Amino acid sequence: MATGFAAVSIRVSDEVLTRRQLVGSRMHDLRLGAQPPYVDQARSKDNSVLAMAAGFDKRGMAWTRFLDKHTEKLADRRVKKTSGDRLYRAAIITFSHEAQALLGAEHPDTTAKAALEDYAQRHGVALLWAVAHRDESAIHYHAMFENIREDGTSVTLKRVDLKREQDILGEHFAHLGIKRGITKVARLKAGAPTSEVLNRSVKQLHEDLPMEIDAAQLKLAALQTKAATAAERLAVAEAKVAAAELSGSDVVSKLAARVLTYERRLAETQSQLRDVEIALKAKSALLDEIGAREQAVQAKEIEQAERDALTLEA
Repeated sequence: MATGFAAVSIRVSDEVLTRRQLVGSRMHDLRLGAQPPYVDQARSKDNSVLAMAAGFDKRGMAWTRFLDKHTEKLADRRVKKTSGDRLYRAAIITFSHEAQALLGAEHPDTTAKAALEDYAQRHGVALLWAVAHRDESAIHYHAMFENIREDGTSVTLKRVDLKREQDILGEHFAHLGIKRGITKVARLKAGAPTSEVLNRSVKQLHEDLPMEIDAAQLKLAALQTKAATAAERLAVAEAKVAAAELSGSDVVSKLAARVLTYERRLAETQSQLRDVEIALKAKSALLDEIGAREQAVQAKEIEQAERDALTLEA
């Protein structure tokens, strides 16, 4: 997030997450099991838990049984009864390079926690966990929320709502001299040089890519679930058309139109899925390439240092 000034950004998942996606996010956020190569596990001890709802720190079968009950409770509470278990919403708070430099060794855990608790309170949902990651290239925060309120209604966030969340987050961090992030389009309109907005140095890529990969993986999981649901609905609709044709029902045309709708939705989702997969592979490959280059440079530096040492000894 190169901005030219100290900026903070919050990305709230635009799609409501399923139980399966919550489990995957929890594995990453709490550093459970195998982790991506960009995680420096020697520094994972420096991570911190800002908030943890009762039960979400359980392990093994105790965790599985707890999550079964929790998911069932949320689904029962939901006023609008729908199929599936889309009950959760994730968020990540990140900082521009300038904000990281401004913070230095200071960790704004208290401010981040207050901002995440504020989101939960304003939307009437529970904050399930909030963690600080310091074992990647830059400090950032992950959080998970219930998306069903106590009255059974679901939180719906449109684009304007997501922008408002950025404004509110900026207000929380203002006392640290950190502002809300500005979109690339807004920066270009304000006269920022195109190269400054669109191009990133290797150092910036190394810092940004891990968090971008996290966000892409979250979106990929959401699209995979969406595609599976669309495929399931298409199969059901096709079966109904076949049954209606056999019985000579006059609703065949209506059902056939429904099939076309589901086919279109499935095709659109699969197209989005392919785009995200391609982007994710490209980001991962670029991160691997940067890592390989850094290792090569380091190896050359060591080799040169050894040659210099031999020269001095001679």
